[in-house]
Amino acid sequence: MNLATKRKLLYLGVFTSLYIILRVLLIELADQKVPYIITLISYFGVLCFLIVFFKRKWKFEIERPLKELNYLLLLPLLIACFSNLIGVSFYKDVTFNFQGVKILMLDLGLDLLDSVIEDILFVDVMIAFLLDIVKSKYKNIISCLIASTIFALIKGLLAISGGIDSVLYTMAISFLVCFICGYLAIYFDSALIPVGFHFLYNSLNFVVVVMLFTFQIDYVYYLFSVLVLLAVAGYTLYLWRLSAQQESREIEKNQAE
Repeated sequence: MNLATKRKLLYLGVFTSLYIILRVLLIELADQKVPYIITLISYFGVLCFLIVFFKRKWKFEIERPLKELNYLLLLPLLIACFSNLIGVSFYKDVTFNFQGVKILMLDLGLDLLDSVIEDILFVDVMIAFLLDIVKSKYKNIISCLIASTIFALIKGLLAISGGIDSVLYTMAISFLVCFICGYLAIYFDSALIPVGFHFLYNSLNFVVVVMLFTFQIDYVYYLFSVLVLLAVAGYTLYLWRLSAQQESREIEKNQAE
């Protein structure tokens, strides 16, 4: 291993350990009051800052191929955001009690930090590390598969208290989300694409679960649902824009050759 690869391995070991510790704390404090959630968000915020800082400091980047991406082939990726509908049966015994706008906003803040942390750690840096050590012409797909498997195993272990059905569902969804984010990270030179997809998934999870399992639907829920739909529309337009840019880069490369 060269120095850059060793740094990636060190980075993954340290920050994966911290991530697991914070996720365990999140599970333990899930039913606690607002001050505990604020404290936990502070911890996630510090971890997010450190993850971004050291990624930029050590210049960890995925080795991205120049490839034209057809916009119409990218749209089905958004369908995976609605895979929450498959798992609603796992929430049937859960009693939801959203205590107003404050709890909702805190939860969204935590989801955003969690999405950034997971995508940089288990997608950007882990795939960049795997691309360094995997020697195969299919190293992109192999790296995505390995990173998604590791992420799914970690999420499954964290969900083990919920029973085998919950663990299997969590692992399957985690694998799917991580694999899609990995694909987006490899073929798009933009961190906003995988993070945006992950955050949309988490947001739609809130919309679906609340709609089906609580009678406390009020103006906050409808307002949030509208914002999610606008976010999906904006994300779709962003995919179109980047797809067009990628096509232009492909044309410029062919002309240069």
